[in-house]
Amino acid sequence: MGCVVLAGFLAACGQEEPEIPQHDAVAESGPVVVISIDTLRADRLPAYGYQGVATPAIDSLRRDGILYAHAYSHAPTTLPSHASLFTGQYPTQHGVRDNIGYTLAPEAVTLAERLQTAGYRTAGFISGYPLREDAGISQGFATWDDELEEASSEAGIGEIQRAGAQTVERARQWLREQPDGDFFLFVHLFEPHLPYSAPEPFASSYPSPYDAEVAYADSLVGELFEELEANSLYQNATVVLLADHGEGLGDHDEDDHGIFVYTSTLRVPLIVKLPAGARAGERIEAPAQLADVAPTLIALAGGKALPGAVGRDLLAPEVVATSIYAETYQPRIHFGWSELVTVIDYPYQYIEAPEAELYDLEADPHATVNLIAGHPAVVAKLRDEAQRQKALLEAPAEVPQATRDRLAALGYVTSGRDTAAATFADPKNRIHLLRHLKLAAATYFAGDYETAIEEYDTVLREDPMMPAAWEWMARSQQKAGHLAEALAAYEMLLQIGGGNVGTEQIVAGLNLQLGRYAAAAAAANRLLTTHPAAARLVLAQVAVAEGRYVEALRLGRRVLSDDGKQVRAHLVVAEALLQVGELRLATQHVDQATRSPALAAAAGLLRGRILMMGGETDTARLEFSRAVAAEPELLEGHAYLAATYFLVGDTAPGLAVLHEMVRSNPTVSAELRAIDTLQRFGMDPQAQQWREQAYRRHPGAGATGAFAGR
Repeated sequence: MGCVVLAGFLAACGQEEPEIPQHDAVAESGPVVVISIDTLRADRLPAYGYQGVATPAIDSLRRDGILYAHAYSHAPTTLPSHASLFTGQYPTQHGVRDNIGYTLAPEAVTLAERLQTAGYRTAGFISGYPLREDAGISQGFATWDDELEEASSEAGIGEIQRAGAQTVERARQWLREQPDGDFFLFVHLFEPHLPYSAPEPFASSYPSPYDAEVAYADSLVGELFEELEANSLYQNATVVLLADHGEGLGDHDEDDHGIFVYTSTLRVPLIVKLPAGARAGERIEAPAQLADVAPTLIALAGGKALPGAVGRDLLAPEVVATSIYAETYQPRIHFGWSELVTVIDYPYQYIEAPEAELYDLEADPHATVNLIAGHPAVVAKLRDEAQRQKALLEAPAEVPQATRDRLAALGYVTSGRDTAAATFADPKNRIHLLRHLKLAAATYFAGDYETAIEEYDTVLREDPMMPAAWEWMARSQQKAGHLAEALAAYEMLLQIGGGNVGTEQIVAGLNLQLGRYAAAAAAANRLLTTHPAAARLVLAQVAVAEGRYVEALRLGRRVLSDDGKQVRAHLVVAEALLQVGELRLATQHVDQATRSPALAAAAGLLRGRILMMGGETDTARLEFSRAVAAEPELLEGHAYLAATYFLVGDTAPGLAVLHEMVRSNPTVSAELRAIDTLQRFGMDPQAQQWREQAYRRHPGAGATGAFAGR
């Protein structure tokens, strides 16, 4: 990483780092404890004037420490904010611009590394997914405890967390094992982050679920203080309590955080307790920022300055006032809307956006009256500062599909849009769509695909250039069994510059399912130059569908020869061999395909068909049963499983299989598959009865004639 590009990494460029004089306030062997309460608004604490919640632990710390009345984060998202906390740098310097797709570079120098060098034992205890170890944020921590729990395999990012009580208990256990106070302890609590689900008695004590979680978080802070007291560490400790960002709570139509840079999500609590009660009870009105925390703690420890830090020592006799920079690129990365950057030069806040904004935070702390037209000199000064600090966005790294799905479960899609595009919509004019996106995501993951389609349609009618919405519209249509509509959505995704090689393959596959073999081949040919193995795999599938089995074998074997990672080619070759009666060779290729767990259900389905072809119906039934258990959406698996019963005249269990197929896949496609299966076995009365029931279950599809003639 170049020294010019990332000026923050001055150590890598060979520049000397100055020694910082030690503060008089620091006591020998005093521990350093930093507590980060995720998503905690400053103005929802009694220490900052709010009366709607009881926070005795934080109130006690406020009495013992210094309260910074106007402290701000540098991003309304967890990972970039903590990267600034630990490096003393702006996101434009350390390069972490979002929770996903970015990592803190190894070249960065962190607070933990400086304190470790100064002789402190270092440990961090984490409650939320954004601060996972592989995000690079754990640099300098000898212990980084981020063992998180997932609600389910389809849990959203916000649900991959650890209960605060468990995190605090791990931290308390670590404290009990320390021989003395020479340590730096970092504790991260995810309460009061969404989903708000405080335990009793907090949940029933507050009308606001958010306030209930604030109270619960405070009780956990109290438990940590009790442990410090029990080990005679609290009095001599430096304790910092802060939040990484706030929460919208409906302000400016933002329910949570990440889209806007108003004070609702940027203003955070910041309380610093010094050893031996020094400066207890002080209130500092001068603005502070999270980037100031690391330089302050390093100064207390008498360590070397952090290279490239913009943060200042908050305890220095004379703290020079400075403007504060913050940004959010979440609108751009996830929705294809404009990023927002802001400069706070208290009392003024300037927000650079397609429709720029200026607020007087002293007179208007909730940023409700835009003064952009009335203060040209202030606007010019702060706009220049925003431009000076702003840095080009490096596109996020590709993230696994499972991670993208988890983001989508929260309504945070990944736009796939060119990050260098010239113009983007102002989030102020698109924020109302976020609720539709979140409802679409919730209904999609709940299996209500028709509602998801309606919500994505609402979004796309207003924002037709959002690639991710087209992708999830296509997925929803596909899940609902509307294959032609899904294909059209995927094609639109490709047309507006979204999608990738996987999208082209899906387009080819849908064309195959719809019997549009020429279109499937055309999609494959578009990939032939850049992704030859993937293209030939599709062409082999087309050849199988058209009965050109020798050609399919040639293409499939070519794929396996050129790219051994294309394990799916074994299934295509096996299908062609099955069709020409080479059952033993087909089985060998199916066995090869089972090396990929993702292909287990498809391989089991094909193995079952091979067994059926060989007359082993009972064994085939076991294969089909395993396949549909592993992948309930595999309609063909259900149909073949039912067929193993119908072949021997065992009608009742076969019908039960078809009913289970429709129950687990309440789509038109499943209904049509059931009707088709019954008709293939000459069960016309049952097929007619099923058709009538399908009309009632899907009146919209019935009105369009979807079941006619089936």
